[in-house]
Amino acid sequence: MSKKIVFVILVCFAIIVAGCSKGEKESAAAEKDTAEKEKSKQVEASIENASYIKLDNDEGTSDGDTGLLAIELKIKNRTDSGLNISPTQNFKLYDGDEELDANSDATYSLDTQSGKIGSKKAKTIKVVFTVEKDKKYELAVRTMSDKGEEDEARLKLDTSKYNDSLEALDDPAKALTAYIETIYFDKDNADYEKLVAADKADLQDEAKKAFKEHINRIYYDGVPEKYIDKFYNNFRSTLAEKGELHTETILNDGSGKGAVSLEYTGLPLNDMQQLVSDYRHEYNTKKGYNQKKANEYTLSKYDTMLNKLEPKAGKEIKVKMVQKDGKWTIDASDYGAEDLPRIFAEGKVY
Repeated sequence: MSKKIVFVILVCFAIIVAGCSKGEKESAAAEKDTAEKEKSKQVEASIENASYIKLDNDEGTSDGDTGLLAIELKIKNRTDSGLNISPTQNFKLYDGDEELDANSDATYSLDTQSGKIGSKKAKTIKVVFTVEKDKKYELAVRTMSDKGEEDEARLKLDTSKYNDSLEALDDPAKALTAYIETIYFDKDNADYEKLVAADKADLQDEAKKAFKEHINRIYYDGVPEKYIDKFYNNFRSTLAEKGELHTETILNDGSGKGAVSLEYTGLPLNDMQQLVSDYRHEYNTKKGYNQKKANEYTLSKYDTMLNKLEPKAGKEIKVKMVQKDGKWTIDASDYGAEDLPRIFAEGKVY
């Protein structure tokens, strides 16, 4: 067989393979399109996005077989008149012959749009259902024209497609843990770079400044600048050794709002004030009253006093968080944002 004939055969084979591959891709795309978009006489409906969410009411947990799935739909009005759409009334989920209503409380919590869709206009609407994971449903969009004509479009919904969002449900808690450990415990936590959107150097400087201001109030005559770095580093290492954190995501609504329950054990630096007083008294009793030397004596006892501090469990707090570009940070607009430096930099544990 000549080289020319072999070359022609190879070219033909490549064309056939490419054609098959293209056909398979087009078939898969068509199947996906069919599964996510449907038309009826009155509307064209499509699932634009969906993700599991967690709300601050013990629902939407990533544990167990069910969860809250927030579905974002684009509804286009194909009629010549307006159509009224309500997220909790016009959407139903079919599980075989069983009809499931939307989760009203969860849907309303997302501030989803409702109302009339003008002729030939489209609106994006979010609706939340309690679903089983890794299960297939049909999502019905029921409408009624101004003339009283009822209609329904059904979309295929496969919840397994959105399992990736389950893994991200607890990201706010992971981000807060990484934030506290990195900024206040001086620990390496890989989740900081992955999940936290905050300038580490600036936050560490602010934490050190808060510590400095507070330790100067604890010592009667203040702490000379030459001691600050050592005192702060020792405080952080002791806090990292004795402190404890337990974080749990209580809100992750899929729109960038999050909240975390924080239980902690901190180091009550406030208690050092009594120890400073005791050591000053000890010095003055043994050596005679000398304010300057008594202060120097208490400074020399800093590590001893630090080690005497008993870890203390504080009250559970709620930390609000916001997400931007896939990363989380503390919601600075919430008054609770001041709790973290107060607890972990100043050592005020209540």
